Amino acid sequence: MNRSTTSEEATLELDWLESEVDSTTIPQYTSQPQHLLLQERDDGDEHINVNDDSIQQPHLPISLHLQQQRKLATTLYLITTSLLFADQNLLSPNLSTIAAEFNFDEMERDKKLGGDIAIAFFMVGVPASFIVGCLADVMNRRSLLFLWVILIGEGACMATYWVQTYTQLYWCRAMTGMSVGGALPLIYSVLGDYYEPSERGWVSGAVSMGCGIGISIGQGLAGVLGPRYGWRVPFLVVSIPAMICALGVWLLVGEVERGGGEKKSMLTSAKEKDVGRRICDEDERVLEMNTLQAIVQGAPGCIPWGIINTFLNDYLSSDRGMTVEGATLMILVFGLGNFVGVSLGGIGASYLYSIYGPRYPSLLSGGSAIAGCFPMWALLNYDYNNTNDSNSYESDENTNDGDMTTNNSPLFVLGAITFLAGAASGITGPIVKSTLQNVTLPQMRGQAFALLNTFDDFGRGLGPAFVAWMIEQMGGRRKAFNVGVGGWLFCGLFNGMLFFTVESDEEKVRMGVEGLMSNGDGEVVANGSNSLSNENERQSGSTLELAQLN
Repeated sequence: MNRSTTSEEATLELDWLESEVDSTTIPQYTSQPQHLLLQERDDGDEHINVNDDSIQQPHLPISLHLQQQRKLATTLYLITTSLLFADQNLLSPNLSTIAAEFNFDEMERDKKLGGDIAIAFFMVGVPASFIVGCLADVMNRRSLLFLWVILIGEGACMATYWVQTYTQLYWCRAMTGMSVGGALPLIYSVLGDYYEPSERGWVSGAVSMGCGIGISIGQGLAGVLGPRYGWRVPFLVVSIPAMICALGVWLLVGEVERGGGEKKSMLTSAKEKDVGRRICDEDERVLEMNTLQAIVQGAPGCIPWGIINTFLNDYLSSDRGMTVEGATLMILVFGLGNFVGVSLGGIGASYLYSIYGPRYPSLLSGGSAIAGCFPMWALLNYDYNNTNDSNSYESDENTNDGDMTTNNSPLFVLGAITFLAGAASGITGPIVKSTLQNVTLPQMRGQAFALLNTFDDFGRGLGPAFVAWMIEQMGGRRKAFNVGVGGWLFCGLFNGMLFFTVESDEEKVRMGVEGLMSNGDGEVVANGSNSLSNENERQSGSTLELAQLN
């Protein structure tokens, strides 16, 4: 016998149904809003159709609003990411010009402009990553936090336009580490709350794509505008739009519910009095991991990127005889290849995850990192001029022995090599970051990506400094660069090892989240928090091994 149900009773019944539906069956975000799906419950003679027009459906406007918000948020965050990485690459095309202005010789050029400034970036970026990452896990107004992080870092970028001494340049570039180091953990934390695990592959790919586009934009702007209008102008062109985008995030993007990518009933929250304790507890668990192993894994993968971002443009123009514009063109081709590689990585990760499970994306990521070494070596050692022994390591690297003005080799060969190097190097990044999102709990993602970004900063900062040291010890750039590119071999091996651990890590995280559901009120009590921390501590090193650079 059918029983009539009031609107209030039906709403309660809907809440009961939502608590019973498994998150893998009906995700929070779907192409068709879940409130439009037919949900029915049979209980003896009782039958309720949730889609009955007489029943109030409060989720309709919320779901549509969230879908619109995440599109806007993703777009603004991607644009800002591109501008941040453009900022980071504004010096490299004009290193020799800047060195001449400050009266540096060639060794001082590589050490001070390539190495010392990168170390300063690292020294500011690492604390920023940890502080902002922790705040991202406990603050509700993350868009305001994002605004302040960008204003500080990009304000320093804009101030670079007025520098007159090397000391002023040094500190302005150091403060830029605040925006790059602090923004990325925050971006990944927010986007992880907007998207489901199966969607995070292409989302992380989009962010990595933004990084690659930013590298190309920065190198391109500096390479084109620098010789014509001075090396300072590009800093204005990049910093002002970045601050406008951050302001747009604060004004236009609402705050997403923490853990929104997971099932709503699995979300956890802490009381205000527990916030400080929770940060300390989770940081303690992170610091108990094998930090030395993580640094060994992360640092080698960053060294080749230090070569590409800091030295490659100037190397092609100053050491190999190309014009600044020609070298910049090769960097743009590399960026185009990186764009394609990141796209393949994001799409490939989502496809492999959906069809074969979480283990196989790690094989794609590790294999591509190793494969990227070979076209990169070819780019560094390509015989630009077949009429002389330009590949001989005994030749003087400062005599432009491979003058491109006399190059009889087809230009498309050099372009093809550069494109392949960019494509192979771009696949790993989105896979690493999407996997890291999947093996961390919602309330720990900011701290997890702060740890990951620390290893990124380690490579971006100490990587170029290490390369500058190798240049001095080996007597030239080319030898040092060839050794540095080998870092991708280790990066690929460690990423491939995730094949054996990532599936169990994801399962342990899922079980830990489900364990919280037994609390009933969804609140993290002391025992619950410790239980989740122990689950992450028992993971077999996946989070650490994920700290590889793209």
